[in-house]
Amino acid sequence: MVIDKFTKTRVLRVGRSRFKASSFAVYAGTLFVLIALVMSGYQSPSVGAENDATKLAAIDQSSAVANTSVAPLTTMDDVRSANLAASLALSTNLSVANSVYNQSISMSASIDLGQYDATTISKAQVTDFTAMNVLSTYTVVEGDTASSIAAKFGISAQTIRWANNLTGDNVTAGSTVVVPLVDGVVYTVKSSDILDTIANKYKSNVDSIITVNDLDGTTVVTGTKILLPDGILPENERPGYVAPRVTVIWSGTASYAGNTYSYGYCTWYAYNRRAELGRPIPSNLGHARTWASRAAGMGYTVNNTPAVGAIMQNGGGLGHVAVVEAIYPDGSIMVSEMNAHYGVDFDGHQSGWGRISHRVVNNPGDYNFIH
Repeated sequence: MVIDKFTKTRVLRVGRSRFKASSFAVYAGTLFVLIALVMSGYQSPSVGAENDATKLAAIDQSSAVANTSVAPLTTMDDVRSANLAASLALSTNLSVANSVYNQSISMSASIDLGQYDATTISKAQVTDFTAMNVLSTYTVVEGDTASSIAAKFGISAQTIRWANNLTGDNVTAGSTVVVPLVDGVVYTVKSSDILDTIANKYKSNVDSIITVNDLDGTTVVTGTKILLPDGILPENERPGYVAPRVTVIWSGTASYAGNTYSYGYCTWYAYNRRAELGRPIPSNLGHARTWASRAAGMGYTVNNTPAVGAIMQNGGGLGHVAVVEAIYPDGSIMVSEMNAHYGVDFDGHQSGWGRISHRVVNNPGDYNFIH
């Protein structure tokens, strides 16, 4: 008999997540700097006109140009900066949102109407959006680490490592690293990707992705690198990930010599799997619920610490046993077992009586392990 906790399996959670407090703090900090730059760098045409007129008058008081109003030049870069600041301010409900929004409208209008110096019209200067440093780069100097670079830019070391496929803190002097604007995941868009799918998989937010990357819609050109704010890389996509090797040589249709446990049950499978691994166990441990206590009495090490090849056991009812196949960096483990009832496992194998299946256990400390 299998108790409920052994019917649980890891499921990747999808959906849009809200910003974590730590990531939001960095996000908001960056936003305030951006807003401050925009607001401090923008000057109303009337004030600029007076200043420029004064300067011209000082150069040549007799010139008719002295009375010509000269407005400060507003480039397309200024407008894009203002629009981004306004969008971020509105999406995060900042108190200065209305002010920043109105300013962005004014700057856009000045571009539309054209801007004059003493004699000519200034054309809008359009530059690539990378000037906004959504994904900037940094040249590593001697003594730098992933953590120290992250501290310089106000993001986490994990974000730096993920963006540059680093498995540790070491970086090479003279190399160039990618530095995202905020914490999250740098993602290269694949064919047929849409933002909803990307956001769900990496636990980001579609609106945030659109805003930070200055996108026009939810479809992005294949090969484009975008930043997924507050995104989380799945375990199997993290730098240095090595897929666990699960080799089940025994097919479950035969039994190793000496196996007196009933066919199709967890105890029958555990006996065979341990024999296959060269770590045989006695055939008289009884029902699964008594395996830990009886094994301890026979001199086996029994504790709450998992190890590859160990038998995971719990009591209650008839109990249940499984064999540890892999241990993950986050402390979770993968086990193989028989007679576990939770549908189809992550390898597509049907669980149940007489069937071998695999699942991930996120709370191994709650179980006994027979070594």
